[in-house]
Amino acid sequence: MTQVSKRILARGLKGKVYQTFWEVVAKLKKSDEAQIFFGELFSKIEKINFTKRLSIVILLHKGYEWRAICDLLKVSPTTVAKMASKMESNGFELLFEKVESDESWREFFKELGKLYFRFAKTVDY
Repeated sequence: MTQVSKRILARGLKGKVYQTFWEVVAKLKKSDEAQIFFGELFSKIEKINFTKRLSIVILLHKGYEWRAICDLLKVSPTTVAKMASKMESNGFELLFEKVESDESWREFFKELGKLYFRFAKTVDY
């Protein structure tokens, strides 16, 4: 589990640190740049958690069933529920708009759909 320091940053400094982080992220225009940056920034566990959460939200948006998401991504129903409760936020709406307008994502979902149906045939619900 990720540990957070109990030592609290001053309010002004905390805001500046967050702002700097988001500015750096916004400047990463290519996926290979983002992969290098986040590969160095996040631990292996943090990367797994982050990418699974993102995948859960996208799959829920695409209409996948909770149980299928749990089986495909090896996550608990509680994790899916937590992410589902956050889906109405403006941040996720922005993500969905960007994802759905990108051709490579459409191909990804087509392949994921094939995997889902292949997987669903082998699992009894």
